[in-house]
Order: sequence, then structure tokens, then C-alpha cells
Amino acid sequence: MADLSRDDVIEHVRNKVSLEHADLSGLDLRGIDFRRVNLSGADLSSCRLSGSVFSETNLTRAKLYEADLSGTNLAGADLSRANLQKANLSEANLANVKLVNASLRQADLSQADLTNSDLAHADFHFAKCARTDFRRAVLVEANFSKAFLQGALHKRRAQAHLPRRFQIALVRRHH
Repeated sequence: MADLSRDDVIEHVRNKVSLEHADLSGLDLRGIDFRRVNLSGADLSSCRLSGSVFSETNLTRAKLYEADLSGTNLAGADLSRANLQKANLSEANLANVKLVNASLRQADLSQADLTNSDLAHADFHFAKCARTDFRRAVLVEANFSKAFLQGALHKRRAQAHLPRRFQIALVRRHH
């Protein structure tokens, strides 16, 4: 249960008040500009966040389980160790994002832009990554086991560093 209402959140954001560790679960927060707000450790599970702006926002260790982030702008955000399991990130701008050790199990990243992002040790197990752009992303030790990768874009030179499952899926696509 959320600690704050939508109006409370808007007021906090407007006044640049930290929302660190706030319980915002289940709220409809669509279209809010969270740019540069501290949401580290916040619970945004099951929130409707589509169309919101999170660029350069601190979302480390945030809980975004089953959150709707479709079409959001997260460019430059820090989502290290965040829980994005079953989240909808389709068509989201995740360019230059830090997702180190983040969990994206069963998340939908269809047509998302993850260019130049740090995805080291991120877990994409069973994630839907159809036509997702991973070009120039750091994929060291990322887990793509059983992920759907058809049409995913990547940087060819770094293929030696890609997880075997990603390499196999990409090789099949190019034949």
C-alpha cells in the first residue's frame, strides 16, 4: 500500500524532495517528470509509469516489479540492483542507463533502446527483447538464458563478451 497519493508525489517532485525508500506501489504516476529525483530503494511495484521521464534519476535498488514503464524516458538513469522483474519497458529509452546487477527476469524490453548502457551482471532470464537495441552496451556476465532475442541489435566486435545464449540467437538471426 502506497504511503503517498499521486498529488503528494507530484508535490514532492515539484519541490525536489527525495522519495528515497518511499512506498509508491500501485499508484498511477503516468506522465510525471521525475528527472533527477532520488528514488533509490523506492517501491514502485505495479505502478503505471508510462510516458514518465526518469532521465538522470537515481533508481538504485528500486522495486519496479510488474511496473508499466512502456514508452518512458530513462536515459542516463541509475537502476543498479533494481528489481524490474515482469516490468513492461517496451519502447522505453534506456540509452546510457546503468543496470548493473539489475533483475529484468520476464521483463518486456521489446523495441527498447539500451545503446551505451552498462548491463554488466544484469539478469534477462526469460526477458522479451524483440528488436531491442543493445549496440555499444556493456554485456559482461549478463544472463540472457531463455530470453527472446529475435531482431535484437548488438555491436559485432563485442560478441566474444556476449553470453553464449545471446551469441547463438544472434547467429541464427543472421543466417
